[in-house]
Amino acid sequence: MLIYVFFDYDMKNKIRSNSMTRKEVMLNTVWDEFGMGTCRLFVDFFNQYIPFILFQDHKPTPNISSQMMQSINAILELDEGELESFKSLLYDAYLSQSVITQMNIVPWSKADLYSASKVKEIYIDQDNDHGKGIYAEIIIECVPQILVCITVKEGKMIGFEEHL
Repeated sequence: MLIYVFFDYDMKNKIRSNSMTRKEVMLNTVWDEFGMGTCRLFVDFFNQYIPFILFQDHKPTPNISSQMMQSINAILELDEGELESFKSLLYDAYLSQSVITQMNIVPWSKADLYSASKVKEIYIDQDNDHGKGIYAEIIIECVPQILVCITVKEGKMIGFEEHL
């Protein structure tokens, strides 16, 4: 079960603090035979190392576009100002799960749910370069067998969408 939470942000107002360069990311990325890269980075917002899965255009040489770099840096620069909104959206997404209501499961508190949640990975897709905005997807397991996908657009949350 997958739920989407959306972020939206104006990058012009953001002060860069945890930014990485393309060279730093490329040096830390392992590319597989399908042209997908995996780069484990420490994200202060989640206080953990998280694998970033990089889906790039199928070219002979692996590449990270400037939009992909902006997506990576938007995740690395998430700040504490987003935390309460993030917790609320994560909790609302959890409560919206039909399995929770159908089985009469006693819901967790917002704080307990956030503490028990673990970010599994972050997706950065070069196909998003053709759209309007800078995107990333954060995959979180909030309780066993319930995954939440948080979509980040230029560093800000804007809601969630449930997908079965």
